[in-house]
Amino acid sequence: MAIIRAVAEAQVWQQFDDGRESEQVVDPHRLAYFSGFEYRRESFSEYFADGPSSSRLQDLGVEGGYIRLEFSPDTNGLIAVTEYRSPALLGDEDLALLAQYTAGQWTDGIGSNFSQSMAVATGIAIDLWPSNESFIQQQDA
Repeated sequence: MAIIRAVAEAQVWQQFDDGRESEQVVDPHRLAYFSGFEYRRESFSEYFADGPSSSRLQDLGVEGGYIRLEFSPDTNGLIAVTEYRSPALLGDEDLALLAQYTAGQWTDGIGSNFSQSMAVATGIAIDLWPSNESFIQQQDA
């Protein structure tokens, strides 16, 4: 069994109902409040079969993929974590495919749905962005 962990920067925006423009939230204490929030209405693996290349991930038995927010003391900011399980470690090409798929879901797809639900529930919108080239890692469980 392998655990695959993808991490994105989470930019947090305060939304206003009175027509003012959104403001980025940078106060570490406010950001830490959202640590532990999870979006479990959809898993990333539910949509593997929708794409011609991502269906390979389903064939490999990759499962999971929910968005969870964590406070990072290293950056004093929020990160979003998406974890998958796989029966075995993925090869380089398959890991790259999962990375591309995950980044797409974060910036559109499920990430957009998550941001909209957070905005409705809390007045906070969240944008997710992969932070660097090695934002996805795997290990034997």
